[in-house]
Amino acid sequence: MPQDQEAGKGAAEELSPTAKPSPAAAEQQEEAAEKPSPAAKPSPAAAKSIPRQPSAERREPEPQEDAGDHTALPSKAQEEDLDSDKEQLVIPLLLHQKQALAWLLWRESQRPCGGILADDMGLGKTLTMIALILAQKQLKTEKREKLEIWLSKNDSTVIPSCSTLIICPSSLIHHWKKEIDKRVGFGKLRVYLYHGPNRDKHAEVLSGYDVVVTTYSLLSKEVPTSKEEGEVPAEDHDVTSGSSPCSPLLRVAWARVILDEAHNIKNPKIQTSIAVCKLRASARWAVTGTPIQNNLLDMYSLLRFLRCSPFDEYKVWKYQVDNNTKKGGERLSLLTRSLLLRRTKDQLDSAGKPLALDQANLNSEGLSLSIEEQLSALTLSELQTPDSKSTVYLSGTAFQTDIFEITRESTKIARLLAELKTVHSKSQKSVVVSQWTSMLKVVAVHLQQQGLKYATVDGSVKPKQRMDVVEEFNNNPKGPQVMLVSLLAGGVGLNLTGGNHLFLLDMHWNPALEDQACDRIYRVGQQKDVVIHRFVCEGTVEEKIIQLQKRKKVLAQQVLSGKGETLTQLTLADLRILFGI
Repeated sequence: MPQDQEAGKGAAEELSPTAKPSPAAAEQQEEAAEKPSPAAKPSPAAAKSIPRQPSAERREPEPQEDAGDHTALPSKAQEEDLDSDKEQLVIPLLLHQKQALAWLLWRESQRPCGGILADDMGLGKTLTMIALILAQKQLKTEKREKLEIWLSKNDSTVIPSCSTLIICPSSLIHHWKKEIDKRVGFGKLRVYLYHGPNRDKHAEVLSGYDVVVTTYSLLSKEVPTSKEEGEVPAEDHDVTSGSSPCSPLLRVAWARVILDEAHNIKNPKIQTSIAVCKLRASARWAVTGTPIQNNLLDMYSLLRFLRCSPFDEYKVWKYQVDNNTKKGGERLSLLTRSLLLRRTKDQLDSAGKPLALDQANLNSEGLSLSIEEQLSALTLSELQTPDSKSTVYLSGTAFQTDIFEITRESTKIARLLAELKTVHSKSQKSVVVSQWTSMLKVVAVHLQQQGLKYATVDGSVKPKQRMDVVEEFNNNPKGPQVMLVSLLAGGVGLNLTGGNHLFLLDMHWNPALEDQACDRIYRVGQQKDVVIHRFVCEGTVEEKIIQLQKRKKVLAQQVLSGKGETLTQLTLADLRILFGI
């Protein structure tokens, strides 16, 4: 266990000091970024002339499973900026973004048209996709002619468009608008947010914008679906069928559809996943830093959206790919090398140390219960005696009720407060993440007692208000010193680079969610050293969850690296590990 952590002293609670080097190291990083990586692509200007791109040339070495100190990512653009960047982008692209743009342009000339951009969280995927929209806008006339030819005569109710439809979580709809306004020259892209009760439902109007942004939840409400559709190849929705009015999103033939945080469709049978697959588009893009979260079914859902025949049919997918054989692994490797581009922060750093997670174990408040006792302890029952207010029974064991008081400092809370004081004394800010909003409320009570100013982002905070809270946290030195974030509601899409310490208070069975949360502060533009702290209680289910997380990470790395000879699925054995059976 590393001993030289910036924020960890003594007890093993700091899981990962993720240090970014000081600005003095910036020049070294920029020099390293200018050196083409093994996955370097030709410049976008030459993308049209690429007849084919061997997949092996774009694959980069996969990072080690345990990452270590995060080093600062280059925040300045390279000198050889693209012409389109100079004319239309306010902020030029970094080298790895230029390489990605060349690959995106190339993929839009292939079949299936589109792919999966799976760069690590925080590497600027949003800006890269905006650059793609700008680069293709100049082909507007040519695109419109192709669309009119593509649409059949019977599709008179379908409107051809050069517009891009972006589908994202509700928390990010205003983020996309803000990023386009900030990154793109004034008037270069017309953006419309298809959201809210007063949204314009005329397809003719929507088709006139350059970018239309909507949410997964809204799309799933407007598009009729059935579960059986999730196992067959996707088809465009028949706008002439049905008695109810058709959604305007289905009546437009989009130039491209972009799924932001595309892991939201990882289950092919849910309404959201089926709905996005019914949209008409020339190109389809899935953007996610975590394409594999649970098992290979996650990848099938993405391939179905991309219409990657014949693997967009569930029976074919199970028979030829997801079959636990070496041949199936080879087919999956070929698919990922062809359709997926992934770079990680490790690959972009010049002198970055791998992220070593320093396991921190805490005492578990004296509640030493066996696995059986923990599983059977579904309720708290008070002893009906005169002192019932001071004693409760948990699986037959008596405990004083004060251990459940919200004002009591548990092992985690005590350690958290100590670390927050240290961070605050250095004039730095922190982000505290928990999957339980009730836990965030407990933390808030203790922060108030300590006089630490804080803000909260969870499911109860409206999207527009979230952006204001984030802006205040990032840019106001006198604003909130601590940001309390819900793992599910605030773990994706937010840019919290105003903080450089992140605390994970509890373990989640899905490691991808924790990775997403960590990358809220470790992303392009972060100038300070970053430290990730994780708290784990000894002798509890949290230790079992760590074992399950490792298995899932191995599966994801096998798929994304294209090197795994055998592919495993999560089975009953995983649950046995989790519960110690």
